[in-house]
Amino acid sequence: MNKKAFTLLELLVVVLIIGILTGIALPQYRMAVTKARFGELKTITKSLGLAVQRYYIINNSYPNSDIGKLDIEIPKTVSCQANSAAVIRCCKIISGTDMCYYVGMSGRPRYCLVYSRDENDIANKFCKKDTGKNREGYSDDWTSYSY
Repeated sequence: MNKKAFTLLELLVVVLIIGILTGIALPQYRMAVTKARFGELKTITKSLGLAVQRYYIINNSYPNSDIGKLDIEIPKTVSCQANSAAVIRCCKIISGTDMCYYVGMSGRPRYCLVYSRDENDIANKFCKKDTGKNREGYSDDWTSYSY
C-alpha cells in the first residue's frame, strides 16, 4: 500500500515560512493602524478648529465650554480642549501612547505632542513627520470641551 503524506521536514519548513511572513507583516499592520488613528486625530482636531471658527463668525464670540453649540460630533475616544490663545488640542491614545494634536482656530496645524520618552515610538515618528518637530510643554490655560 502506497500512502502519500508530508514529511516532518516539509511541515517544519512551511511553519518556518509562515512565521517569517508573520514577523514581517505584523509590524507593517501595526504601522498602518497607527497611521489611520493619527489621521483620524488630525481630522477631528482640524474639523473642531473650523467649527469653532464658524461659530465665531456667526456669533462674534468663541464658545465657552459647550461643544453642543458646535456643528461637530467628537468620538468618545478623543478628548478635545481649547485655550484663550485660540488653539485647539485633541488627544487620543494611539499604540499605547497618549498623543495630542494642536491646531489654530483656522484649522491650520500648530504642533504635535507625544507623551513618550522613546524617540523611536511610532507615534513620535508620525508627529515629527507631520509637523517637523515634537513640541514639549503647552499652556495651562485650557478650557475643556465636555460632551
